Amino acid sequence: MSLSGEELINMLRNYQSSTVSKVELIDNSSAKYDAAGGGGIINIILKKNKNIGSNVGLTASGAVGDKYRSNAGINWDLKTDKLNLFASYNFTDNKTVHNFTNERVINVNNIVNNFDVDYTAATLSKNHSFNLGTDYALAPKHTIGVLFYGTDNFIDIDKRNNTVIKTNGQTDSGIFTQSNISRHITNLNYNANYRG
Repeated sequence: MSLSGEELINMLRNYQSSTVSKVELIDNSSAKYDAAGGGGIINIILKKNKNIGSNVGLTASGAVGDKYRSNAGINWDLKTDKLNLFASYNFTDNKTVHNFTNERVINVNNIVNNFDVDYTAATLSKNHSFNLGTDYALAPKHTIGVLFYGTDNFIDIDKRNNTVIKTNGQTDSGIFTQSNISRHITNLNYNANYRG
């Protein structure tokens, strides 16, 4: 699938590092990759459990400060001699806060103007990702499979900017702005494959 830079970041954020076997960077892709735009390709190869039977893996992490980050996921795999079923789900919930102040002084013909800026931006992101698939070995070295996978990402950015303007030390005006940006991006994909 073809993704924008922001969509790629959100998709990569949803992968658990423990489920990734390797990452390939392909700068000159063959026709089978359907690379539109002549750009490179990032090929993420996920681990497959080679043990016969059913396996479940759970992961969770979190951090708290003036912001927070949390992550939880589950991986499931069922393997027989010829059939392999697998599924995973991952959820991340992150909040980041950016604050900065800027004091600018402009002196023209002994008239001093001060511009004092106080800026805050809070970003909240909630991301879901999943995959569900199966492989079936028709014969040694001949396998067919199907895969259904996707992401659902919500990003909310709240920005506040306060600017106080002073002339020769006296406040004469102010600019107060507030804005909010909400984005909801959903990607659903599927493929059928044959290896032989």
